[in-house]
Amino acid sequence: MNTSADESGSHYDKELSHMDPDVRWIAVTDLEEQGGPEAVRYLIKALGDPEFISIRWRAAIALGDLGDRTAVEPLITALGDKNDHVREEAADALGRIGDPVAVPALILSLKDPQRGVRLRALSALVRIGDPAKPSLEKALGSVEEAFARSAREALDDIRKKDTRAR
Repeated sequence: MNTSADESGSHYDKELSHMDPDVRWIAVTDLEEQGGPEAVRYLIKALGDPEFISIRWRAAIALGDLGDRTAVEPLITALGDKNDHVREEAADALGRIGDPVAVPALILSLKDPQRGVRLRALSALVRIGDPAKPSLEKALGSVEEAFARSAREALDDIRKKDTRAR
């Protein structure tokens, strides 16, 4: 069935605000499969779902899979979500996209109260690699021991990755 972009958009607007979370979930997975700028736009909308945590974290996964840099700022915002699973998936998605713009926010996520978020942020910084090094080196001087230790671990992992790439 051929539908215009307007009809498709209207369709996703309705599905992403449907009262049944399963309908929203299916819309998110369909958008991920569809890909492209329109899908990214609707997935960013789903990332801010006001009612269902599962839709927010699933949208973050989809945005990371699509790898579109227009999702970086909304994913950075999602690092502040009240739910730790959303923050975890946002950090992971930022690492998969690999945009250095996310480095300062990921550095701050190394202080997240949830261990899973800290680990995902660490992994994301390692994926981003060299552009993350200056911020990580600055974090080494922190008086917060756990934060400095995380920065050291990320730097060590980046250096190991660099050595293997040669």
